[in-house]
Amino acid sequence: MSSLVVDLLCDMERDPPPQHSLGAQLMNCRHLETGEPLDRVQLASELGLMWGAGFETTAHTICWTLLLVATHPEVESSVVRELNSLGLLATPEQPSPRRMDWEHLAQLKYLSAVLNESMRLFPVVSSGTVRITHRPITLGGYHVPAGQPILIPFWTIHRNPKLWTDPDSFKPDRWLSAETAAAAAVAAPTLAVSSVEEGAAPAEVAGKSRDVSSPAASVVSSEDDYVKITNADAADHDDVASSRDQDMQIDSSKVAIYAQLKAQQDTRSSSSGTGLELKDPTINWKGFLPFSEGSRNCVGQALALVELKAVLAMLLGHFHFELTPEMGGYKGVEADARQAITLRPQHGLLMTARHRSLA
Repeated sequence: MSSLVVDLLCDMERDPPPQHSLGAQLMNCRHLETGEPLDRVQLASELGLMWGAGFETTAHTICWTLLLVATHPEVESSVVRELNSLGLLATPEQPSPRRMDWEHLAQLKYLSAVLNESMRLFPVVSSGTVRITHRPITLGGYHVPAGQPILIPFWTIHRNPKLWTDPDSFKPDRWLSAETAAAAAVAAPTLAVSSVEEGAAPAEVAGKSRDVSSPAASVVSSEDDYVKITNADAADHDDVASSRDQDMQIDSSKVAIYAQLKAQQDTRSSSSGTGLELKDPTINWKGFLPFSEGSRNCVGQALALVELKAVLAMLLGHFHFELTPEMGGYKGVEADARQAITLRPQHGLLMTARHRSLA
């Protein structure tokens, strides 16, 4: 991987990439204080990160989603109906469906729910992320002082029964509003979808989650046993925070800029959007972290969501997928999941694809 990144960097230096490309943007980056460009080590590090994170995460999310759809025929039927309603489904009468347009992404509501549920069950960065405590907190009954690293395990959070109803089951309808879920259940002309796996999910139950956050310098309600920040903790934290802020040499002139950017982001989030928004308003985002959260969340999540929906719509619109017998069904593949760079089936995922235009 290192040699590939170095070769790429040498190619970029010899033949600069187009200005609209990510590589050009990295080469144009300048240090905020010195105005100097990124050195070669920094460039190589950023290129390597974006190269690896830019394809392996998306590829394995597609892999897990195809597994889930292939082993839950009732979900595949709903996906097929949605694609067919938009003219994106290959059929014996129309082997080549219409070309997918940008507007279709916002209309694929059920596919979005399937994708969300897939990322909940199989977050590709399943081991999670690490954050440093900025204040003393009580976490799960344990007192944690400021400045301590805490591992946030996405797999565990995504399957926590305190946050999700029936957490180990694949239930895309938990991501749909009651109105949309009811509409999806309305009888429609049946399209040929082969039954692949026994054990289809039972009637969907809306997912539930609790807000486990708490404002600083306050005592959370007794029903929340995850994070407790007491007034005493906050008082002890004052000197630590003051010292830390001095060490960080925070530039107060930038605060207004950050606040303005945050306000713009909130405005976009509250608007009608494109239909590509990740988090359904009925789901508490504290329990759903496929792209992490906060200022250091996944920089490529918007691109990833567009890629995921477009690729899945095209694959599922053209092909019916089945697991090969040696995979051992859904349970066999699930048991084979391993976290390497990303979460993947240790021995791969073998499937057969049959074009939907074939009777």
